[in-house]
Amino acid sequence: MIEVPASLFYVAIAIVFILGFIWEIITVIKYCQESNFIKKIIKELERDTYVERKWINEHLETENNYHRNPIKTNDKYILKQYPDIFHQSTRSNLRFISTICTSIGVLGTFYGIQSGIADIPLGRSGIADISLDSLNQTDALMKGVGTLLAGMQTAFSTSLVGLGVGSVFTIILFFTDFIR
Repeated sequence: MIEVPASLFYVAIAIVFILGFIWEIITVIKYCQESNFIKKIIKELERDTYVERKWINEHLETENNYHRNPIKTNDKYILKQYPDIFHQSTRSNLRFISTICTSIGVLGTFYGIQSGIADIPLGRSGIADISLDSLNQTDALMKGVGTLLAGMQTAFSTSLVGLGVGSVFTIILFFTDFIR
């Protein structure tokens, strides 16, 4: 059996969490910048000061399409195309990160249980053969139980870390969605 250190599962969970967190922060910053830019454009339109001519010409109908004033109908502007921010979801696309962290933790659980059970000596029938040398068999079983307990420690700790980190990421998504 290939021996995989338990820390590999912790590192995998940490990498997924950190990459997801960084990406989420970057997308929130971009969203806020675009949102602030749109607010700036709206203020310019309200004051009839058109500083962002390129954006206005690209998104609003203008007179002759040459750096003229945007056309108003019933105090509303006519859009040529929606700004990109309106095509974006206000919810994060990283909702799967919590599931991945939990899945890695559960994978560590199964690995820990499997590695713990692997060293328990079983007889031909699948049950410990006590009729052989009882002392040697008892020592082997005790060693196997120690290995099983170590595997169970890996099993439960990776599950706890995976669930905990997944829960923390879900809370982060709640706040970033609120910001958006």
